[in-house]
Amino acid sequence: MYFHAIIDLPACKANVVNLRQLKTDLRSVATTANFNFITPNLCDDGHDSPCANGAPGGLKSINAFLQKWVPVILDSPAYKKAGLVIINFDEGGSGKIQQMPGGTLVTVYGVSCCGQQEGPNLDGKYPTVITHASHGRRITKKTLSFGGDRTGALLLSKYIRPSTVSDAPYNHYSLLKSLEEIFGIHQYLGYAGQKGLAIFGSDVFTNYR
Repeated sequence: MYFHAIIDLPACKANVVNLRQLKTDLRSVATTANFNFITPNLCDDGHDSPCANGAPGGLKSINAFLQKWVPVILDSPAYKKAGLVIINFDEGGSGKIQQMPGGTLVTVYGVSCCGQQEGPNLDGKYPTVITHASHGRRITKKTLSFGGDRTGALLLSKYIRPSTVSDAPYNHYSLLKSLEEIFGIHQYLGYAGQKGLAIFGSDVFTNYR
């Protein structure tokens, strides 16, 4: 959505469409794209709370969005044949305000995991700030936090047994690499190609043979 090398291409204009078209595309396997990326607006993705249009935003609007669209996808021929739905947040606890000893209010950003690298466009702009009082002095410690922080993810597929839970420390690049593996792409994009990065395995796909 930002790079003219992509958005100016005719293929981009043809394939980046309003979500209203999804119901039409899902009518048959032949008309369903092999990969669909859905990004809700700032209200339906929970970013705003309340929303500019008066909707509650936050988790209430997220739930309403999912309750509307997930059943549509699960009822489609393509999903029933060999589909996978991934519901994931792009960022975790970023921006949480905490009261530290001594009464100081500070913004504490979330924590990344799994050896996740700092994105090339961050340049240390988003530090974790920890402030506390010690012997009458204010002490501030800054450490980098990046990569979306810790989030949960929900995966739906006939290849995953119901109620399967995995606490393996995957990150967003693991998700990207896992998708690339599914589609047979082994020239990984960006940090998805970092050495030793884990992909979704038998702990996730518990019903796959």
